[in-house]
Amino acid sequence: MNRSGQYIALLLVSVACYLLAFTFSGILFIWFNPSGNDCGLNIFFIVMTMILAFSFAVLALHPTVRSFSCF
Repeated sequence: MNRSGQYIALLLVSVACYLLAFTFSGILFIWFNPSGNDCGLNIFFIVMTMILAFSFAVLALHPTVRSFSCF
């Protein structure tokens, strides 16, 4: 497989994983927020997890972070 094919495969798998993660977070939002009940703490943790996941994804794409390697 050539290099561009690897990047396309990586992009497709990454997008699929992010979509799956946010879809599952939406399902959790529905399951743990029953109508008529006050479940503020549950909703807080679900929303904060979604915000942090999106923030870390954007941060990982920053050029400074991408150029750093531990190895």
